Amino acid sequence: MVILRSLCLRNFRNYKEIFFSFKEGVNSIEGDNGHGKTNLLEALFLLSVGRSFRTSHLQELVKQGESSFYIEALFERDGIDQKIKIGFSSGEKKIFHNDTPHSHFSSLLGLIPQTLYTPFDIEMIVGAPQIRRRFLNLQIAQVDPKYAFHLTRYAKALGHRNALLKEKRSPTIAIWEEEMAKSAAYIVEARRKLLLDLSEKIIGYYHSLVPSPEEIELRYQPSLHENFQEHWEKNRAREYEFKATLNGPHRDDFVIMRDKKNAKIYASEGQKRSLIAAIKFAEFALLKERSETPPILGIDDFGVHLDEKRSSLFKEQLKHVDQVFVTTPIPLNMNAHRFQIVHGELTDPSIFSCVL
Repeated sequence: MVILRSLCLRNFRNYKEIFFSFKEGVNSIEGDNGHGKTNLLEALFLLSVGRSFRTSHLQELVKQGESSFYIEALFERDGIDQKIKIGFSSGEKKIFHNDTPHSHFSSLLGLIPQTLYTPFDIEMIVGAPQIRRRFLNLQIAQVDPKYAFHLTRYAKALGHRNALLKEKRSPTIAIWEEEMAKSAAYIVEARRKLLLDLSEKIIGYYHSLVPSPEEIELRYQPSLHENFQEHWEKNRAREYEFKATLNGPHRDDFVIMRDKKNAKIYASEGQKRSLIAAIKFAEFALLKERSETPPILGIDDFGVHLDEKRSSLFKEQLKHVDQVFVTTPIPLNMNAHRFQIVHGELTDPSIFSCVL
């Protein structure tokens, strides 16, 4: 079991310095919009997967007027106390796990497995393919270090191949195609397996939110199924003109189907919201199975994007989660450890402070 015990933030987003001491069960982060609630979830996400869910630039996480930020988290996993520290200053990051330095955020993957649910997750249905690929990548990489390795190797080899395509030169292009093919096969199979497993779990959660006999499926749409290296070799001439690799795992997608129809087109707004909620609970359940420990669950703006009926059913599901972090503009009608945030500060601050 993973339980986040405390979190220290300094110069992170709108926080000057703040310390949270968390409990098991529901931790409710309350306050008006714009006061920093979502910034807390962003820090937790950075600890779990090594990236923000709102920006790809660490500099944007630094408090305005400052030059650096610092995060420190104490957590317990399988009865063992552990610590993660992240610092960023002058374009350089420093990452420590139990005081051991690491050069890449990938070292954090799987330490604090997490599922995050935000109002913007509706984009998984209506948004661009890269949003759905990001979902697949983060879900798999948290439990499969090989997947993270193959993603990195594929991206590096793809960059080299694309550079050669732009130059219309092919002296070493076959070498990079071979490297890409080795990783592409692993990536595609891992994504296929994840979507099959998620499809099996989603239906139960969806029916708890929308009692109906609707059939739900996450249908994988790989841009290439097999024979990767052969395909890239045959298409070099065409891709010289486009100056880019047109097919491969970097162009994969999946479609969310409801009663064998594309939910993007045929589902109502309420049905889409319920589909995303079901996907998130299925993601959480599968992550729990694969990581062999209950993940933490983050929910941004609880109730804002769910009507009263769905909010009630959602609260019932939360009773089965070991630790939840919920942001809300109004207090939840449920047992929770409450934090009130006003302008980046706790109204009832802990007696502790960040120790740097």
